[in-house]
Amino acid sequence: MVQGSESSVELQAGVNGAVEDGIMTRLVRWYVGKGSLGMFSSDCCRVKESLDTLFEIKTFTEESPTTKLCESYELHELFGDRVVALLITNFHLTSLPMPRSRDVNDLEEANVNGEFLARALVRLGLDRFIRISERKNLFDEEVEIFKKEIEEFPNSYFLIYTPKELTDVMEALIGAICRDNDSNMKATWEVVSRLLQPLVTMETLAEHPKTKFISECGARGLKPSTDTRSSDKTGIAKVYVNRKLLSYVFYASDEKAAKNRAFIEAYPLIILIV
Repeated sequence: MVQGSESSVELQAGVNGAVEDGIMTRLVRWYVGKGSLGMFSSDCCRVKESLDTLFEIKTFTEESPTTKLCESYELHELFGDRVVALLITNFHLTSLPMPRSRDVNDLEEANVNGEFLARALVRLGLDRFIRISERKNLFDEEVEIFKKEIEEFPNSYFLIYTPKELTDVMEALIGAICRDNDSNMKATWEVVSRLLQPLVTMETLAEHPKTKFISECGARGLKPSTDTRSSDKTGIAKVYVNRKLLSYVFYASDEKAAKNRAFIEAYPLIILIV
C-alpha cells in the first residue's frame, strides 16, 4: 500500500471538452500516493480507449453508488489486493482436475505477487501514465531496468526488483473493476483474467529457486545456509553449503530477489561439494 494524504488531481478535458468518465479516469481522479505520486492526467482518453479494446465495462459516474464506498485510490488498492488473491485461488481450485492445497498455494504465489502484477501493467502499457515528481528520475530508471529484466527473465519470478508503484496501480485498477461490477466475482474475473494473461499454470510453473536448492542439498545430505549484509547503499546475499561459499549477489534494495539469484547461481555448484 502507498501511504499519503489525499490530494486532488486535475483531469484534462476529453473530446468536445468533456472529461471521459471511464474507469482509468476515475482512478486518476482518486489517485493518492506517496508525496505527489499520481497518474498523468494527459492522454486519459487514450488510456480509456486502450482498455476498452480489452473489455466492455460499466463506467464510473458521479452518481454511481460505488463512488461513495471507494472514494480514494488507496481503498481501491487495498480492495484490489484482496480481490486478485481470491480470484486467482478460486480459478485454480475450479480449473485443476485434482487440486491439492500445495499446488493451489504454489500457483497463487506465482500469480499473486508484485512482480507478476507489475509485468501485467507493463504489458498493457499503463506504466507510461504514472508520474512521481518526488523521485521521478529514479522511478523512470527503475521502470526501464524492470522492463529490461523481464525480457531477460520472461518466465521466471522472484528474481527481479519491482518498483512498488507498478504493483499498486495494477491492484487499484483491479479493485476499481470489481467495485464497478458490484463486487460480482464472476463478472470481475471475466475482465481481470484477460488483463493478467498469460497466467502461470502447473505446466509453466517454475520451482522456486530456494525450494529447488534446499531440496537438492537435502537429497545429498548437505547443509545449506545464507547470509545477507547491507550498508547504506548496497548489500550482499551469500549462499553456503556446509559452510563453503558457493555464490554471492550484490543488491541495492531487493534482498529477496538477490537471494533467489544467488540460489540459482549456487545450484549447479552443489556437485562440487564433497
